[in-house]
Amino acid sequence: EVLPRTMHAALEQMRAAKSDAKSETSSVAGPPSRAAREDFGQSTMQATHSLGSSSCGRTESTKHWKVAEVSISGLGRDADDSSVRRLCQSPDVQVVRASAEVDPVRNICRGRAKVTVRFDPGSDPMSGLARKLKASGLRMDA
Repeated sequence: EVLPRTMHAALEQMRAAKSDAKSETSSVAGPPSRAAREDFGQSTMQATHSLGSSSCGRTESTKHWKVAEVSISGLGRDADDSSVRRLCQSPDVQVVRASAEVDPVRNICRGRAKVTVRFDPGSDPMSGLARKLKASGLRMDA
């Protein structure tokens, strides 16, 4: 008889807890209070600040990055956007957009492409990109 009583008591406690949870969630109505929004904003700013300061100094170096659009000529007939992107990608240069000029009728490259790159001007990566393209038989116009 002791066991059924304990089980009965446990079931009653579970039912009571469930009904309490329902009444708590149903009593919450409307947007969060101003204090709750401010607390959330503060915690978000603190988290963002701590993430920015713990990223091994990368946030400091990205403040000085520059963006440039360069033209490439001398590409093969089978070149496309992804092949131009792979050709220009390097550790010092981030390719933002690569667009090969393709003849829409014949679906072949016209030999030219426009590439938008982001780079740190302190390390002079554009001359390295120009050398890399020249070694591949291509020409770069800034």
